[in-house]
Amino acid sequence: MSSKKVMLTDTQKTALYIYACNNKMTRAKYIDWIEEQWSVRIDKSTVSRILKTTVTVPEVELALK
Repeated sequence: MSSKKVMLTDTQKTALYIYACNNKMTRAKYIDWIEEQWSVRIDKSTVSRILKTTVTVPEVELALK
């Protein structure tokens, strides 16, 4: 059985970044939040990669999308 690759949109990634800045949790809790918000399940490494990306002003980036 092969697993289908799931990708988040740039808007979803920015929303996750903003959420993570305001709510310090474990990677597993972020995965649960993503599943609740967008009905997709991603890997811990994906969350880590998104959160280590530098965003200067996340609210502005989200508004521009």
